[in-house]
Amino acid sequence: MQKHKSASITKNTLFLYIRMLFTLSTSLFTSRVILDSLGVEDYGIYNVVGGFVLMFNVFCAGLSTTTQRFLSYDLGKGDETELNETFSACVHIFLVMSLLIVLLAEIGGIWFLENKLVIPSNRMTAAKYVFQFSLCTLVFSLISVPYNALIIVHEKMKAFAYISVLEVAAKLIIAYLIYLCPVDKLIVYAILLAIIQLFIRIIYTKYCQRNFNESHISWHFNIKKIKQIYSFAGWAMFGGLASIGFTQGLNILLNIFFGPTVNSARAIAVQIQNAINSFVLNFQTAINPRIIKAYAEEQKPYMFQLVFASSKFSFILIYALSLPIILETHQILTLWLKYTPDNTETFIRIIILTSMVDAMANPFMRTADATGKIKTYQLTIGTLLLSIAPVSYLLLKCGMPPYSVFIVHLGITIVAFMARLYIVKTLVNYSIKSYIKLVVIKVFIVASLSTIIPFICLKLMEENVCRLIITTTSSLIMVGITTYIFALTQSEKTIINQKLKRICLQ
Repeated sequence: MQKHKSASITKNTLFLYIRMLFTLSTSLFTSRVILDSLGVEDYGIYNVVGGFVLMFNVFCAGLSTTTQRFLSYDLGKGDETELNETFSACVHIFLVMSLLIVLLAEIGGIWFLENKLVIPSNRMTAAKYVFQFSLCTLVFSLISVPYNALIIVHEKMKAFAYISVLEVAAKLIIAYLIYLCPVDKLIVYAILLAIIQLFIRIIYTKYCQRNFNESHISWHFNIKKIKQIYSFAGWAMFGGLASIGFTQGLNILLNIFFGPTVNSARAIAVQIQNAINSFVLNFQTAINPRIIKAYAEEQKPYMFQLVFASSKFSFILIYALSLPIILETHQILTLWLKYTPDNTETFIRIIILTSMVDAMANPFMRTADATGKIKTYQLTIGTLLLSIAPVSYLLLKCGMPPYSVFIVHLGITIVAFMARLYIVKTLVNYSIKSYIKLVVIKVFIVASLSTIIPFICLKLMEENVCRLIITTTSSLIMVGITTYIFALTQSEKTIINQKLKRICLQ
């Protein structure tokens, strides 16, 4: 049974990685074209205004993971009636919350845009257009969430991958149109992104209606179910508020203290972070529903096995990709972009380190969600992460440089990870000692030993494309070798050996 489940996870992960390879290569290209077409200032304006609109998502923050949690749990229990009621209730919630977000954004958003954000006066009209169409994009995205979640919990990653590839292909077309556009490129860019999101939302709906019976919405409002979901989501929302604080909150702080050019530097750093994270998120997207279903089916040993493996391999995946980027940041940026804003290199290195910690921590977040007892978890972790923005504000007020906000983020993320380990232990009673022995120590050994040869190459060679290739290749090889020797269990080595033999015999 578990062998079949592992095969299913592998298949789904493969589809997600095919999707990722296309979206990653396309996204990196389009970001270069968009930056070149818009210019550093307009690119920064779009990111800070669009990011400000995303802050209104705080009212729905946590609802996405809540939707996946309840749908996965009902699917694990095999109750189709309950599954339909859950899906319908989630749709109702997202529709109501979308209307609330539009109302609040229109009331307070324009005032904040005109009076608080640092935007050149000659670009304020364009910024207002960006605000309105970014709001449309957000709403279209929100009402797609229940359909998106339904595809994921049914583990139809092939469809999920195809739709995502279609979305990225459309954004590639946008990049070309913006390059040719004779009118205000910033305004047209915001309009086209909103149109794409509406198109993708329709596709998600049609696919689910054709393939999942429970996706046919019942317009009878199940108040009990809505209360149950929103009670869970209320605490998840607290964690989501923290997430928005250390992403868009820091973006706004950087804008207020340093202007849109620094927002451009952060946007480029986040673009690279998202590209790296996509490797891990694809893996975790395939495995997360299994964690929740294993808990619903009361298969705790299997759940712990999934959590430990997810944490270990998530770190190794992100580290393998991050090592050459950290070592060769300047060369990569030189080859990728025509112009690199100041602070970009430092931002990238610190943000990547934060992503490594988050990659290991995320499986424990899903474990807490599976139990349904998330009050203590979200209250503790959310409070820690909420402190990032105010601490960063104090440092910037004292004259600290822009990168200090990302150092604060990294430090508090490490503390939050340690808190996660303890809180989840109180929920599912796993062994922290076993986790440290089987995961933390092993990945630390991999990270320490695999750095040696790439670092020697970095120091002995002059900066050029040849050194980049050698550093990248040696990084991947060393991570692979040290992972096989020090990080894999005997059963994992056996599986890899069998697959290698099969490939060699073909």
